[in-house]
Order: sequence, then C-alpha cells, then structure tokens
Amino acid sequence: MFRYNLPLFSLRLNEMTPGLEVKLPPTDVRRRWDLRALEQGDYDKPFYQQGITASFPSVPPIPSASSAAVSTIDPWDYGNLYPDINVTAGTAVRFVWHNIAHGVNGITSRICPQNFTSDPTIVQLAPVTNGGDYTTPPLSPGDHFYACPVFGHCLGGMMQAVHVLGQGQPAPLG
Repeated sequence: MFRYNLPLFSLRLNEMTPGLEVKLPPTDVRRRWDLRALEQGDYDKPFYQQGITASFPSVPPIPSASSAAVSTIDPWDYGNLYPDINVTAGTAVRFVWHNIAHGVNGITSRICPQNFTSDPTIVQLAPVTNGGDYTTPPLSPGDHFYACPVFGHCLGGMMQAVHVLGQGQPAPLG
C-alpha cells in the first residue's frame, strides 16, 4: 500500500511502537494526534479538539459583566495550537498546566523568540514549574502575546494571542 507516494517501509519509520512513547521527548512530532490521524488515513477526524484548530479562527469576545471577568486556557500544554481570543477590556487571562514543566512569558508579537533569556523585551510572568497556573492582571485594550519559555514549546504551539477590545470596538476579522 502506498500513501503520500511513499512505500509502506517508509511510512513505518514514523510509527509509534510499544515502549517508544516513554523514550520520546515531549516535543516529538509523533505525539501530535492530528498528524497521526492524517498519517493513518483518518481524514474525517475533526481538526478542532482540545484547543487545536486548522484555521485559527477568531473567537467572539467574552461578555464582561464586571471587571473581574477571566478567560481560562486549560490545558496550557505542548502540542495544542491556540486560536487567537478576543476579550473585552478589564478581562484577565488564566493559564493552567498540569504535571508538566511549563511557564508563561509575555512576548512582543506572535513570532516565537529564538531565546527567552537574552531578549530584554520578554517578561517572565510565571516561572517554569511542573503543574501550575498564572492569571494576568486585567488587560487593557490592544494585542497581548504569551508563550511557554520551555525550549521548543512556543514553536510546538504554546503561543496565545489575546486581542483586548475597548468599548464598542469591533472584533478583528479572522
């Protein structure tokens, strides 16, 4: 059988065999459920699961009944691609991660930095810990960007863009 014009031998080189998963680093592409589904020919599997989207659509603003509104990102985890979110001014964003080393840094754009320690524009908001959470202070209008500083995690999807809208400001087009 040939898929992607590759012989079966070549396709099996990327196969997840028993016992291999415990030896792989968390950044290994074989841990991505969406790519595994495509490799296995499951083209009907939805591309939106656990925060993963193929087209990164904009999410409508979260209504804010008070200045204490919080938008929660749970899980904040490697391998998820987070769509941009729109919130109203005064909303805080909470990042929650479980049993894995992650953290939260404020970055200047949606481009992942090459080095989180030498760039003076990057702000460490939550240090890397095995499980934890961090809540931003209430956000002011504008664009805010967050990323996990663990090596490879930002490029692996752990980057969140937050568009904070002022009163009466329309949501950006997706």
